[in-house]
Amino acid sequence: MTTPRPERNGRLLFEAAEIITGWPLVRARLSAAHVPDARGRCRGCTSQTRDAPRWPCALAVLAGARLLTPP
Repeated sequence: MTTPRPERNGRLLFEAAEIITGWPLVRARLSAAHVPDARGRCRGCTSQTRDAPRWPCALAVLAGARLLTPP
């Protein structure tokens, strides 16, 4: 039996947040790069083939993940 995708993604995001908690420079760089533009899209998530995701993107959430609780 596989874990449902949203639950799995939440668990992976939480695990990644735990890992980078001890890396303040990485968190600061993610926070600086993944900010909203005038259209509410993430400036740090660029693609030549599609629009950037709405902000906050997963990396912006990860950078500010101090308040996350385990899923």
